[in-house]
Amino acid sequence: MRISITVWISMLLISTMILSVRAGADDTNEREVGGWSIEKYHGSNGLWGLTGPHGNVDQFCSEMKKYGWTEAIRLKDDLAWESDFEDSSRGGNDNVWVDNVDFVYFDGHGGAYGIYFGTDHDSVGNGEHYMAASDEIKWGDKDVEWVVLDSCEVLEYNYNGKYVWERWSPAVTFKVGLHSILGWDSPAVDYSYWDYGVKSRGAYLAEYIHQGYSLVDAWRKANRDAKQDAGDYSTYTAAIYSAKVFKNQNLMIDYSQENPEEPYRDPPWYENNWGWTVSYTYIRFDI
Repeated sequence: MRISITVWISMLLISTMILSVRAGADDTNEREVGGWSIEKYHGSNGLWGLTGPHGNVDQFCSEMKKYGWTEAIRLKDDLAWESDFEDSSRGGNDNVWVDNVDFVYFDGHGGAYGIYFGTDHDSVGNGEHYMAASDEIKWGDKDVEWVVLDSCEVLEYNYNGKYVWERWSPAVTFKVGLHSILGWDSPAVDYSYWDYGVKSRGAYLAEYIHQGYSLVDAWRKANRDAKQDAGDYSTYTAAIYSAKVFKNQNLMIDYSQENPEEPYRDPPWYENNWGWTVSYTYIRFDI
């Protein structure tokens, strides 16, 4: 039997910082999904092509639409740009792409420091080309609350001495509004038959969300079911990295336990910050 590993990380934000989980720019539609998938990499960064990501994300979006969510963005291959995920301070356009929807699903190559693209649309000369890197990202200052990075090792617990919370800096990604990132501690696996309509991991995730499971449980079950369907007996390790909210050291909100169908309210008293702090939870589990 494999043992699930839970790691708790608490980092207090500077008391003078104004905290806002949904910072003012959110539109009236709080049920939008955006999908990005890449199968053609053209040898960029030596990366090979993939099969399965398009079907995986298509099925996630389709399943979410069945329950009243709007597919606001769906981009594939050369139309999926790294700048879609990067903050404007780094030359990106996340405010009109990733941060302009509520739930994002990306499937493609990744690594401990970010996700990879098949074309180079980096807008600053000193940025990571073909890659949206964790230090180029600030999600949640507009709409986005949940991000799936269905990519190898993007949430690897420790990479060359750098823990996940050091690479995906909470001061960058969570200080304004992002609730959770779902991803992988280990290599991930896509199955080619997803592109031909066989039920995918993304479809399972959407299904379990709509059955009322918490994000961490929905992600765990989706991955196990997809692996079982494939008859895959390898072991992989999925992960979730989420924000937690405390009042005078008492836990008030744990976003890993949230269900996007009935999301936790973003409390107005974040604006005051008297006694309120944000910390972070990293949970990984074998499948």
